[in-house]
Amino acid sequence: MDLQFEAARRAWQERGRPKPWLGTGFWYALGPNAREQLDAYLDRYLNFMVPVARESVKQICIATTPQALKDAVQQAKDAGADDVLLVPTTSDPDDVHRVTDILG
Repeated sequence: MDLQFEAARRAWQERGRPKPWLGTGFWYALGPNAREQLDAYLDRYLNFMVPVARESVKQICIATTPQALKDAVQQAKDAGADDVLLVPTTSDPDDVHRVTDILG
């Protein structure tokens, strides 16, 4: 993320533009069976990819614990993200409450 954000900043600066808005996001799963929930979601969502590519993406999706979620958000902030979009992998509204409790 740092490299992509830096490339965007540099490109905008080289073209005389003001500092760009930088956003990122990631999928997350919390609660019991979070890893299995995230994997099942990604298998459905990324079904258009060949299996090896889908498995590669799944390996970088690690926000399956409260601490991992906090760390991922902090990493995005440290990289300079103006906004971080959190994408739940369930329709359970309790996940939103969990995130609120975790991130404050």
